[in-house]
Amino acid sequence: MSILKPFLANYEHEYQNTLKVLRAIPEDKFNFTPHEKIRPAGRLAWHIVRIEDIFGRGAVSDKIVVGGSSPANPPATIAAVLEIYEKQHPEIVAGWQAVDESRWLEKIPFVKPNGETWMELRRIAYLQTTLLSHTIHHRGQLTILLRLMGAKVPGVYGPSADETL
Repeated sequence: MSILKPFLANYEHEYQNTLKVLRAIPEDKFNFTPHEKIRPAGRLAWHIVRIEDIFGRGAVSDKIVVGGSSPANPPATIAAVLEIYEKQHPEIVAGWQAVDESRWLEKIPFVKPNGETWMELRRIAYLQTTLLSHTIHHRGQLTILLRLMGAKVPGVYGPSADETL
């Protein structure tokens, strides 16, 4: 039985839901934030893209260095963010599919910049938590920002208040 295949089916479904939410951000609301301690919509969208890039590619590495780099600056538009997300996604998934099935149960160490191991997770658990759950968490935050900025909120697991069945 494939370890990756069930995860991939779920991940593809969640990726499509995330695309719907990202596409709902109006270009003129890219910098919208209701509070100084809340990331602006565009930066939050970019964070979601970076989660897939960093953690998605990290799942096929031998270790994950945490807290060692600062996030890249976001592109200036939601269209540019989406372009990068849609380009990187198939590349990352192809990388996962190239990994031998037996490796998905291996543990990956999370290493602090000082070299100390912080924790270890099996590769497949790493994808579920640091990539998928993390993405879903921030996607939920983004739906709240969409509502606060007055944009239509797309349904994710069913219709939103802006949609009908």
